[in-house]
Amino acid sequence: LSLDYSTNAEAAYQNVLVPFEILCYNRNKAEPLPTLKASHNDTVSEEGQKVRTGAGYPQLPAEIAAKGHTPPGAQEGPGPQQRLPPRGPRLQRALPRLRHHPP
Repeated sequence: LSLDYSTNAEAAYQNVLVPFEILCYNRNKAEPLPTLKASHNDTVSEEGQKVRTGAGYPQLPAEIAAKGHTPPGAQEGPGPQQRLPPRGPRLQRALPRLRHHPP
């Protein structure tokens, strides 16, 4: 997976999130990995992308989403079919602010 970090495209912020999530996969202790993987699969799933674009985030390109998806059976813990619990109202209020402030 290679990304052009010099882009000024509106969708560039989400490009930064992809390597961040990959880093989380590789650098965290074993205990949180099932939750991180479930979160990642939720993010790159078709349904997850619909939720995010509905909230004003740019669409993740399909080729990146396909590369970022963990195939069933390739992980321990929750699989892509198991969704994370709904986000609380506090996070829902924060999403519009987060969307406009790149890391």
